[in-house]
Amino acid sequence: MTPQYRHSPLCQVICTLYALCAVAAMAQPELVLSTDEAFSGPGIAPGQQEASMVDLTTGIWEHPPWVLAAALPPHVSINAIDEHHDGAIFFSLDTDVVLDGTLYADEDIIQWDGTAFSMAWDGSAWGVPPEVDLDALDVVDLVNFVVLCSFDSDVVLESYVSSGLYVLVADEDVAWFDDLGFFFTLLDMSTLGIPESADLDGLSTLAWDTDFLFSFGEDVVIGSELYDDSDVIHWQYGSGFATTPWFDASAFGIPPEVNLAAADDSPATPTGVPAELWSIYR
Repeated sequence: MTPQYRHSPLCQVICTLYALCAVAAMAQPELVLSTDEAFSGPGIAPGQQEASMVDLTTGIWEHPPWVLAAALPPHVSINAIDEHHDGAIFFSLDTDVVLDGTLYADEDIIQWDGTAFSMAWDGSAWGVPPEVDLDALDVVDLVNFVVLCSFDSDVVLESYVSSGLYVLVADEDVAWFDDLGFFFTLLDMSTLGIPESADLDGLSTLAWDTDFLFSFGEDVVIGSELYDDSDVIHWQYGSGFATTPWFDASAFGIPPEVNLAAADDSPATPTGVPAELWSIYR
C-alpha cells in the first residue's frame, strides 16, 4: 500500500509559517517552461527543446541565457526542469542523449552550471528502471540532495526505510528521493482528487511540502473544474486546488493543442527542507 501523506499538528503549524513566509517573499512572478512542440506565440516562440521564461505580469517571453548556451541537440526535449534559487539548473530529457561525451538516460537529472553539463542524479543508481522516464522534478534541498519527482508510468521502488519495503508510485504521484535513495511517496495524488488516468508532468515547490504547482500530461477534471494540459495548477495544504489556473496557458498565447512538457516557477521563492522539519521526516 502506498503510504498516505499526513502532517502531525506540530508539523502543520511549522509548515504553515514557512508557507506564509515563502509566499510573502515572492517578488516577480515568472514561469520557466518547455512545450512538447514549437508554436508561434507573442514576442518569442518557445522551441520544443529550449525552455523559455514568461513574465506573468507583463506577458513578455524570453529565452534565459543558460538555455541558449546549453545548445541541446535538436532531437531532444526538456520534459522536467528546475531553476534552483541559488542559480543551479537541473533538468531531465525525454530520451537518452550524449552531452559533452557523457551518456545521460531519460531517468537521469542533468545539471547545467552555465558552461558544462554534469550528472546530478543517476536514476538507475537509485532503482529507477530504464523503461521509466522522469517527467517532473524539483530539487528542494542541495545539502541532502532531496529531489521531488514524478514519472511517466507507474513504478515500484524499494524504500531505504526498511529492506524489502516496496512502494508502488503511480505516474501522478510525487516521490521523495534524497542522498540515501527513495524514501517514500510524499504526495499520493489520488487522495487529493487526481484521477489515476492523469500523468503529472510538471512540479514546482512554492513552500516546502505545503504549497505546490502542478501540470498534467492531459486535460484533467479535479472536483468540478476542468484544467487544460497546458495550464499550471496551484495546490495548497489545507485549501486544496485553486478553482482557476495559476498559469492559464491560453491567456499567454499558447494554443490548446500544445502541452507543457515542463514547468517551474522562478527562483524568487527559496525552497529547501527546513531544519526544524528534517528530523520529523528522517
